[in-house]
Amino acid sequence: MKKILMKTVQIYEQIIIRYTLPILWPLISKILRGVSKKTIFIEPKSYIFNEVVVFTSSKARPKKRSLNYDILAKNWARNSLKISKVHVKSQLQEHSPDTYILTNEWFKSKKQHLYFFIPAIHLALRIRKKKKPVWILIGDTYNLKIVIPASILVALCGGSIVLQQNTKVDGEKFGIVHVSGPHFWLFTSANLDDFKSDIRWEMRKKILVIAASGDLNRIKFLEKNRDKLETLNYDIIETKHQYNWQQYRKILKNSRVNINSSLLQEHVIRQNYWIKRKLSKFTVTNRVWEGFCSGALVLTDDNPVLQFYGFKPNKHFLDLEEIEKSNFDLPDELTSARIAESGRKKFMLDVVKV
Repeated sequence: MKKILMKTVQIYEQIIIRYTLPILWPLISKILRGVSKKTIFIEPKSYIFNEVVVFTSSKARPKKRSLNYDILAKNWARNSLKISKVHVKSQLQEHSPDTYILTNEWFKSKKQHLYFFIPAIHLALRIRKKKKPVWILIGDTYNLKIVIPASILVALCGGSIVLQQNTKVDGEKFGIVHVSGPHFWLFTSANLDDFKSDIRWEMRKKILVIAASGDLNRIKFLEKNRDKLETLNYDIIETKHQYNWQQYRKILKNSRVNINSSLLQEHVIRQNYWIKRKLSKFTVTNRVWEGFCSGALVLTDDNPVLQFYGFKPNKHFLDLEEIEKSNFDLPDELTSARIAESGRKKFMLDVVKV
């Protein structure tokens, strides 16, 4: 009986994710954009607030294999936005900060979409009563399970939805309320050592790291080009979540080449099939930034986010589409080392700004 109930819940959830939310999103977005006209759009900037609270859930579990968004938000507010007082709390206090920050952690812990987003509405009304704005850090631009409740909060309270993987133009095209971006909150001076490498490019082993999980397009790309990649005389490491967090970071710090597509994932397009015309062709995942941070030669698709920060093909990275057309004819080692170092410096100075 328990298994039947769980299966029923899973089917119900899939219907909501694949059909109900995408079909209703254009109407929900239109309503919320109307509501948001009565609240103030506030983009994240340095020194505009003195105190913030990163609002989390008491049910949020610490992650063992990846980055904790609440901790990242705290570091970003303190180190990048220069906010002197940053607290992480799971309950609204009588004392109000200048603004609240929410991340994926709170939304995922609440399973908003299964409860018609009532938790988000309740929280929005309580924060609105305090007359405080919210900044909501969105990890996945097109995840309606999070985008809808985030839009409810921002429409009612003001503030902004903060994108990292896509641009403001992409967010507006999708219909996100009070959208701002891209803003880089994945790495700050507090956690750069997670992926920063002290090993010079030319002194590293000939290791090529390629993402081989999380997206059907990645798997197809690897199957199509595996034979060509093997002719490069590199040790090819396909990452499929088979390494623990420490092992994964060590591999990236020692690698020379990092390949990761910036095309929008196939499963995201399928989930948003009914509104796919609103989707961008690109999205920049964390793995791309990990490659730049580690000082590897990054092979990825040229896209609006990299262009926003001033990254240029053949100067800071190699365009994956062009390299594939050339049958992976990589530059000589001296040129590769120069491009890798230029990409690393660009990442540090113009993205993380340290």
